[in-house]
Amino acid sequence: RVQWVRVGLTLAAVAVMVAQVGGCSKQTVPGTALAQSQIDPDDAGGLPVDNNGPTGPREGVPDADLQVEGTTGSEEDRIATNAVADLYEYWDEQLPKGFDEKFEHIKRLISYDSNGAGVTVCGESTAGFVNAFYCGGNGEDAIAWDRGVLLPGLTKMFGPMSVVGVLAHEMGHAVQFRLGDKSSMSASTPTIVREQQADCYMGNFMRWVAEGKSKHFQLNTGKGLNDILATVFFIRDPAGLDHKTEGAHGLAFDRVFAFQE
Repeated sequence: RVQWVRVGLTLAAVAVMVAQVGGCSKQTVPGTALAQSQIDPDDAGGLPVDNNGPTGPREGVPDADLQVEGTTGSEEDRIATNAVADLYEYWDEQLPKGFDEKFEHIKRLISYDSNGAGVTVCGESTAGFVNAFYCGGNGEDAIAWDRGVLLPGLTKMFGPMSVVGVLAHEMGHAVQFRLGDKSSMSASTPTIVREQQADCYMGNFMRWVAEGKSKHFQLNTGKGLNDILATVFFIRDPAGLDHKTEGAHGLAFDRVFAFQE
């Protein structure tokens, strides 16, 4: 799940860190710097870095025809629905190929406004819940997103592809649920491990988009990819949070590392 509520804590922690750094004294540390590996700034996971290519929704492509509960037809709903459709296409191919499993599509897609009347999803109300999430089990199989606060906020800060990234992460949880033991997850697996795997699945999908295989979206490997990584940076655990905490997603570097893997 996207833990939007933690953002305020994270920004506060950053402010404290900046204040502390400002009081540091200058010290000379003896030694010789040594690069542990060659970093190619023109390489993005084997793809050339391209700042000039298009990024965002493709123009002139018909919108996906999926049933979404509560949708108002907003721009955020349109992007989220198209993202789900492309994720279906991706996992329809990848699950049989990688795990010898057919990918069953999500039973229930829900759009809601966290500022409006609550919708019951998995036994809980969405009222005031600024989030996007997947839930499964006990007959439930749903992906829901907050079109009122979360998605517009992400779009304003990081562009529409941030919405695609968030949905790719949540679809990753649906994949985990479908794979069961094949995903190397179990009931005792810590939350942070589940979240890191969902980030890895998200990275796989965004790579597929960057390769030009997505019907509804495009992603260049320069600013476009950076905006996706900035979204992952933004929705992170605050420094000092115990990684064993229920709901932990990982620090910014944890999440980006999983995405890159």
